[in-house]
Amino acid sequence: MIRAFAIALAVATMRLIFIPALLAVADPTQQQLQTLSAAAFLVAFVVHVSVAEAWIRLTQRRDAHGTADRKSSTRQRRTADDAER
Repeated sequence: MIRAFAIALAVATMRLIFIPALLAVADPTQQQLQTLSAAAFLVAFVVHVSVAEAWIRLTQRRDAHGTADRKSSTRQRRTADDAER
C-alpha cells in the first residue's frame, strides 16, 4: 500500500516539477514538452519509490536472526488464537 501511495503521489509531484521547467523554457516545441514531461515523471517516480522503499525497509521488524519478523508474528498470532479456543 505504501508503494501504491508513492506512485500516486509521484504523479502529483510530476506537475510540481514540470510546471517550473515549462516556465524556464521560453517557447517549447512539442519535442521539448514531451522530453520535459518524461523527465519530470521519471524524477518524481524515482524519488517517491526510493523513499517508499527505504521507509518499508527501515520500519520492517526484525527478529534475533536478522530476518523479517513477519512469519514469526503470524505464527504467534495463530498459536495465541488456538490457545484461546
